[in-house]
Amino acid sequence: MIREEYEVISNWKSFNNPLVSICCITYNHEKYIKQALDGFLMQETNFPFEIIVRDDASTDKTAEIIREYEKRYPNIIKPIYEKENTYSKGVKPSLVCFNKAMGDYIALCEGDDYWTDPKKLQIQIESMKKYADVKISFHKAYKEQGEKKQYICDYKKTRVFQLNDVLFGDGGFMPTASIVFLKECIKDFPEWFYSKAPVGDYFIQIFCSKKGGALYIDKAMSVYRVGHQGSWSQNNDNFYKQFLLRRRINNCLRYLNKSWDYEYTKEIKKTITMHNKIVILEVLKRTHLYSFIKKLKLFYIKISLTK
Repeated sequence: MIREEYEVISNWKSFNNPLVSICCITYNHEKYIKQALDGFLMQETNFPFEIIVRDDASTDKTAEIIREYEKRYPNIIKPIYEKENTYSKGVKPSLVCFNKAMGDYIALCEGDDYWTDPKKLQIQIESMKKYADVKISFHKAYKEQGEKKQYICDYKKTRVFQLNDVLFGDGGFMPTASIVFLKECIKDFPEWFYSKAPVGDYFIQIFCSKKGGALYIDKAMSVYRVGHQGSWSQNNDNFYKQFLLRRRINNCLRYLNKSWDYEYTKEIKKTITMHNKIVILEVLKRTHLYSFIKKLKLFYIKISLTK
């Protein structure tokens, strides 16, 4: 049973200065948004947190459900209701939440995922404070597909991973709903991140891990919900979108290398090569040789990673 607002804030000194901002983006998640919000509200902390939930003009009852929670938890839930869908116009939905966030830390969770451990935030914040240089933490999670559940990102023991691990992890290294990072990292995001980087948290993971690595906590505290289709869909339209996404990511890795004064050329080049191999293998699975060459020309980018 979900607690009332006075119960949630009972161990807080104040709710005016949240330490953590939970940023939740949602669109047409009426079947799932309650479970996500309940997972936030069950958090037992000795510090204040806020919940910034942004509905991107859902066409179902998602916004209606959020309004019900807003009335019940007016000091905690701070919604953003878009009148028009902004994702379709190229706006990064999470960045809108970040701009509104008041906390020193930002915790991520999309509206169709959810948290399972009431101590999740307390554990992550306390753990991060033990590592002065660490600016981002994450943990293993459950992948839920229908009735099946299995661990993802199970790295066996609590440890600090280095930037190389995050780069080569290709965005899936950290489950989104497990991520907590210091808001101060945002000031280091370059202009191209806002204008050119694809939606997702891959580059957030990279930027936050550069100086102090990424703290992994060996405890499953969230669920990543998987739909009927995987990241490489069986239908060709979605495959082509993934095809173009890889190209965008590789371009952004070029910008990243330049932003970092070519300090990590070797690592970034290796990451781009890995992406190219993934695309080649996926195209080969689906096409004849002539069609494969034609599509490969579309994707292939000549990359110069040296000055």
